[in-house]
Amino acid sequence: MLQKKKYLNKTIEINGSITEKNSDNLTIDDRVFCQLLNNTQNIPENNSPIIVKGRVIGYDDLLELVKLDQCTILKK
Repeated sequence: MLQKKKYLNKTIEINGSITEKNSDNLTIDDRVFCQLLNNTQNIPENNSPIIVKGRVIGYDDLLELVKLDQCTILKK
């Protein structure tokens, strides 16, 4: 589980596979929700490996997702 105080408002890099995507957000490995900083980025297809960088804004207990905002895609 995310250590809330340790990572909250910190910028981190996440790598994994895309499990869900939209024009302005994506989900990695069904565990990390990323709100993209710029929705004009070309998001790779589902199950594609990806590395993103973003700021931790919390953990959604209901959906069991770590939430990031201001995300940018570093590697597709």
